[in-house]
Amino acid sequence: MKHFGFNTAQIIVYVTCVGIFLAHQYFEGTNQSLEIINNYIDPLLLPILFLPIILIERRWLLDDNSHRFSAVFLLVYLILFAIISELIFPLFSEKFTADWIDVILMGVGVAIFHMVFNKNLDG
Repeated sequence: MKHFGFNTAQIIVYVTCVGIFLAHQYFEGTNQSLEIINNYIDPLLLPILFLPIILIERRWLLDDNSHRFSAVFLLVYLILFAIISELIFPLFSEKFTADWIDVILMGVGVAIFHMVFNKNLDG
């Protein structure tokens, strides 16, 4: 079964990532999370959770369940989010710190998105 060009296995991966994110938020709120997870799970999961939503929107608007993001689009996404989260946000709030490990993890998240979700399932 396909939904907006995603198969059941991809939906299970997405729901699992949402569950990990929600569990992390819960444990973070109760001060029961590990510091390393606290620091690095969000930049890893952000592309995995965000990019499929944009892809669904594109597939719906273009009426094309086989639409995929180009490598250039994914690189621009990574660069923009790295600039926003690692350079701009720290200028406005002390809650944010520039950490280039976050950029690497965002890159890993983009790669996971590309390998798992950014596929043409119609052909």
